[in-house]
Amino acid sequence: MVALETGVSERLKELINKLSISQAEFGRKIGVKPSTVSDWLKGRINPSTRTLKIIEDTFNVNPEWLREGKGEMFLPAIEEEEEIVVPLYPDVQVSAGFGVEPGEERKVYVKFSYEFARKFLKLTSPNGLELVPVIGNSMEPTIPSGVMAVIKLYEKEGVIYDGGIYIIRIDNELFIKRIIRDPLKNRLILKSDNPDYEPIVVEKEDLDRVHIIGRFITYIPPPI
Repeated sequence: MVALETGVSERLKELINKLSISQAEFGRKIGVKPSTVSDWLKGRINPSTRTLKIIEDTFNVNPEWLREGKGEMFLPAIEEEEEIVVPLYPDVQVSAGFGVEPGEERKVYVKFSYEFARKFLKLTSPNGLELVPVIGNSMEPTIPSGVMAVIKLYEKEGVIYDGGIYIIRIDNELFIKRIIRDPLKNRLILKSDNPDYEPIVVEKEDLDRVHIIGRFITYIPPPI
Protein backbone atom coordinates (compact mmCIF):
# COMPACT_ATOMS: atom_id res chain seq x y z
CA MET A 1 0.00 0.00 0.00
CA VAL A 2 1.06 3.59 -0.49
CA ALA A 3 0.88 6.51 1.87
CA LEU A 4 -1.67 8.95 0.45
CA GLU A 5 -3.13 12.27 1.45
CA THR A 6 -6.08 11.52 3.74
CA GLY A 7 -8.66 13.10 1.40
CA VAL A 8 -8.40 10.26 -1.12
CA SER A 9 -11.12 8.21 0.60
CA GLU A 10 -13.44 11.23 0.60
CA ARG A 11 -12.73 11.90 -3.06
CA LEU A 12 -13.45 8.28 -3.90
CA LYS A 13 -16.83 8.66 -2.17
CA GLU A 14 -17.45 11.82 -4.19
CA LEU A 15 -16.45 10.07 -7.42
CA ILE A 16 -18.73 7.07 -6.84
CA ASN A 17 -21.60 9.43 -6.00
CA LYS A 18 -20.94 11.47 -9.14
CA LEU A 19 -20.90 8.32 -11.29
CA SER A 20 -24.24 7.27 -9.74
CA ILE A 21 -23.12 3.67 -9.27
CA SER A 22 -22.92 1.40 -6.25
CA GLN A 23 -19.71 0.50 -4.44
CA ALA A 24 -20.06 -3.04 -5.81
CA GLU A 25 -20.42 -1.78 -9.38
CA PHE A 26 -17.44 0.55 -8.91
CA GLY A 27 -15.34 -2.39 -7.71
CA ARG A 28 -16.48 -4.58 -10.60
CA LYS A 29 -15.43 -1.94 -13.14
CA ILE A 30 -11.87 -1.86 -11.78
CA GLY A 31 -11.56 -5.55 -10.87
CA VAL A 32 -11.64 -5.41 -7.05
CA LYS A 33 -14.00 -6.82 -4.43
CA PRO A 34 -16.76 -4.65 -2.88
CA SER A 35 -15.20 -5.22 0.56
CA THR A 36 -11.96 -3.64 -0.67
CA VAL A 37 -13.84 -0.58 -1.94
CA SER A 38 -15.59 -0.34 1.43
CA ASP A 39 -12.23 -0.40 3.22
CA TRP A 40 -10.98 2.43 0.99
CA LEU A 41 -14.02 4.57 1.69
CA LYS A 42 -13.69 4.01 5.43
CA GLY A 43 -10.01 4.93 5.32
CA ARG A 44 -8.87 1.54 6.58
CA ILE A 45 -6.52 0.96 3.64
CA ASN A 46 -5.35 2.97 0.65
CA PRO A 47 -5.57 1.95 -3.01
CA SER A 48 -2.18 1.12 -4.50
CA THR A 49 -0.64 3.44 -7.07
CA ARG A 50 -1.48 0.89 -9.77
CA THR A 51 -5.10 0.78 -8.65
CA LEU A 52 -5.34 4.56 -8.73
CA LYS A 53 -4.12 4.44 -12.33
CA ILE A 54 -6.82 1.88 -13.19
CA ILE A 55 -9.48 4.13 -11.59
CA GLU A 56 -8.20 7.14 -13.54
CA ASP A 57 -8.11 5.27 -16.85
CA THR A 58 -11.46 3.55 -16.37
CA PHE A 59 -13.44 6.65 -15.37
CA ASN A 60 -11.44 9.39 -17.12
CA VAL A 61 -10.56 10.88 -13.72
CA ASN A 62 -8.05 13.71 -13.38
CA PRO A 63 -5.03 12.18 -11.52
CA GLU A 64 -4.24 15.46 -9.76
CA TRP A 65 -7.77 15.65 -8.42
CA LEU A 66 -7.89 12.04 -7.20
CA ARG A 67 -4.44 12.00 -5.61
CA GLU A 68 -4.04 15.61 -4.46
CA GLY A 69 -7.45 17.27 -4.59
CA LYS A 70 -6.36 19.71 -7.31
CA GLY A 71 -8.31 20.73 -10.41
CA GLU A 72 -11.47 19.21 -11.85
CA MET A 73 -12.69 15.70 -11.08
CA PHE A 74 -12.67 14.55 -14.70
CA LEU A 75 -10.37 15.12 -17.63
CA PRO A 76 -11.79 17.11 -20.58
CA ALA A 77 -14.75 15.46 -22.24
CA ILE A 78 -14.41 13.77 -25.62
CA GLU A 79 -16.49 15.06 -28.51
CA GLU A 80 -19.94 13.47 -28.56
CA GLU A 81 -20.05 12.88 -32.31
CA GLU A 82 -17.02 10.58 -32.24
CA GLU A 83 -17.32 6.80 -31.95
CA ILE A 84 -15.37 4.02 -30.29
CA VAL A 85 -14.74 1.06 -32.60
CA VAL A 86 -13.80 -2.17 -30.83
CA PRO A 87 -12.98 -5.56 -32.43
CA LEU A 88 -15.24 -8.45 -31.42
CA TYR A 89 -14.28 -12.14 -31.68
CA PRO A 90 -17.71 -13.84 -31.80
CA ASP A 91 -16.32 -17.38 -32.09
CA VAL A 92 -13.70 -17.08 -29.33
CA GLN A 93 -15.40 -17.80 -26.01
CA VAL A 94 -13.67 -17.51 -22.66
CA SER A 95 -14.69 -19.76 -19.82
CA ALA A 96 -15.79 -18.62 -16.41
CA GLY A 97 -15.67 -22.29 -15.49
CA PHE A 98 -13.42 -25.18 -16.44
CA GLY A 99 -11.87 -23.81 -19.61
CA VAL A 100 -12.84 -23.92 -23.27
CA GLU A 101 -10.82 -24.36 -26.41
CA PRO A 102 -10.68 -21.20 -28.52
CA GLY A 103 -12.69 -21.14 -31.72
CA GLU A 104 -11.87 -19.63 -35.06
CA GLU A 105 -10.56 -16.10 -34.53
CA ARG A 106 -13.05 -14.41 -36.85
CA LYS A 107 -13.14 -10.68 -36.16
CA VAL A 108 -15.94 -8.17 -36.61
CA TYR A 109 -16.14 -4.59 -35.38
CA VAL A 110 -18.60 -3.01 -32.95
CA LYS A 111 -19.19 0.73 -32.79
CA PHE A 112 -20.24 2.65 -29.69
CA SER A 113 -20.99 6.32 -29.39
CA TYR A 114 -18.70 8.02 -26.88
CA GLU A 115 -21.77 8.95 -24.87
CA PHE A 116 -22.73 5.28 -24.47
CA ALA A 117 -19.11 4.22 -23.90
CA ARG A 118 -18.57 6.80 -21.16
CA LYS A 119 -21.96 6.69 -19.48
CA PHE A 120 -22.63 2.95 -19.46
CA LEU A 121 -19.26 1.27 -20.04
CA LYS A 122 -17.05 3.92 -18.39
CA LEU A 123 -14.67 3.74 -21.35
CA THR A 124 -12.91 6.76 -22.82
CA SER A 125 -10.57 5.28 -25.43
CA PRO A 126 -10.68 2.26 -27.78
CA ASN A 127 -6.91 1.79 -27.56
CA GLY A 128 -6.10 -1.88 -26.89
CA LEU A 129 -9.72 -2.91 -26.26
CA GLU A 130 -11.36 -6.10 -27.52
CA LEU A 131 -14.67 -7.89 -26.97
CA VAL A 132 -15.06 -11.62 -26.27
CA PRO A 133 -18.08 -13.71 -25.16
CA VAL A 134 -18.05 -15.28 -21.68
CA ILE A 135 -19.64 -18.63 -20.79
CA GLY A 136 -19.93 -20.31 -17.39
CA ASN A 137 -20.72 -19.05 -13.90
CA SER A 138 -17.42 -19.27 -12.00
CA MET A 139 -17.02 -15.47 -11.97
CA GLU A 140 -20.56 -14.75 -10.81
CA PRO A 141 -21.81 -12.47 -9.40
CA THR A 142 -19.04 -10.23 -10.80
CA ILE A 143 -19.35 -11.48 -14.40
CA PRO A 144 -22.55 -13.29 -15.44
CA SER A 145 -22.52 -16.01 -18.06
CA GLY A 146 -23.53 -14.94 -21.56
CA VAL A 147 -22.17 -11.40 -21.44
CA MET A 148 -19.60 -9.78 -23.72
CA ALA A 149 -16.38 -9.00 -21.83
CA VAL A 150 -14.51 -5.81 -22.66
CA ILE A 151 -10.79 -6.46 -22.17
CA LYS A 152 -7.64 -4.35 -22.32
CA LEU A 153 -4.88 -6.24 -24.12
CA TYR A 154 -1.91 -7.16 -21.94
CA GLU A 155 0.49 -6.05 -24.68
CA LYS A 156 -0.88 -2.51 -24.30
CA GLU A 157 -0.45 -2.41 -20.50
CA GLY A 158 2.57 -4.62 -19.97
CA VAL A 159 1.79 -5.15 -16.29
CA ILE A 160 -0.31 -7.60 -14.27
CA TYR A 161 -2.36 -6.10 -11.44
CA ASP A 162 -2.46 -8.49 -8.51
CA GLY A 163 -6.08 -9.45 -7.85
CA GLY A 164 -7.22 -8.15 -11.23
CA ILE A 165 -9.45 -10.19 -13.54
CA TYR A 166 -7.77 -11.46 -16.71
CA ILE A 167 -8.37 -13.51 -19.81
CA ILE A 168 -5.80 -16.30 -19.62
CA ARG A 169 -4.76 -19.02 -22.03
CA ILE A 170 -3.35 -22.22 -20.50
CA ASP A 171 -2.11 -24.53 -23.23
CA ASN A 172 -5.13 -24.43 -25.57
CA GLU A 173 -7.83 -23.46 -23.08
CA LEU A 174 -9.18 -20.01 -22.29
CA PHE A 175 -10.25 -18.81 -18.83
CA ILE A 176 -11.37 -15.60 -17.19
CA LYS A 177 -10.09 -15.51 -13.58
CA ARG A 178 -8.55 -13.30 -10.93
CA ILE A 179 -4.77 -13.53 -10.88
CA ILE A 180 -3.24 -13.77 -7.41
CA ARG A 181 0.56 -13.80 -7.16
CA ASP A 182 2.29 -16.10 -4.68
CA PRO A 183 5.82 -14.64 -4.62
CA LEU A 184 7.08 -17.02 -1.93
CA LYS A 185 6.52 -20.04 -4.16
CA ASN A 186 6.82 -18.13 -7.44
CA ARG A 187 3.45 -19.34 -8.68
CA LEU A 188 0.08 -17.96 -9.78
CA ILE A 189 -3.31 -18.67 -8.27
CA LEU A 190 -6.23 -18.26 -10.68
CA LYS A 191 -9.25 -17.57 -8.50
CA SER A 192 -12.98 -17.60 -9.24
CA ASP A 193 -15.40 -15.21 -7.54
CA ASN A 194 -17.95 -18.03 -7.26
CA PRO A 195 -16.97 -19.98 -4.10
CA ASP A 196 -18.23 -23.23 -5.68
CA TYR A 197 -15.08 -23.32 -7.83
CA GLU A 198 -11.66 -24.28 -6.53
CA PRO A 199 -8.70 -22.05 -7.48
CA ILE A 200 -6.39 -23.14 -10.29
CA VAL A 201 -2.79 -23.18 -9.04
CA VAL A 202 -0.06 -22.73 -11.65
CA GLU A 203 3.23 -23.88 -10.19
CA LYS A 204 6.60 -22.36 -11.04
CA GLU A 205 7.52 -25.09 -13.51
CA ASP A 206 4.25 -24.58 -15.43
CA LEU A 207 4.31 -20.78 -15.76
CA ASP A 208 5.50 -21.00 -19.35
CA ARG A 209 2.18 -22.65 -20.22
CA VAL A 210 0.30 -19.49 -19.22
CA HIS A 211 -0.33 -16.63 -21.63
CA ILE A 212 -2.01 -13.44 -20.34
CA ILE A 213 -4.25 -12.07 -23.07
CA GLY A 214 -5.86 -9.07 -21.41
CA ARG A 215 -7.40 -7.46 -18.33
CA PHE A 216 -11.17 -7.47 -17.82
CA ILE A 217 -12.55 -3.91 -17.82
CA THR A 218 -16.32 -4.31 -17.89
CA TYR A 219 -19.04 -6.27 -19.67
CA ILE A 220 -21.93 -5.69 -22.03
CA PRO A 221 -25.14 -7.60 -21.19
CA PRO A 222 -26.69 -9.73 -23.94
CA PRO A 223 -29.53 -8.11 -25.90
CA ILE A 224 -32.99 -8.72 -24.44
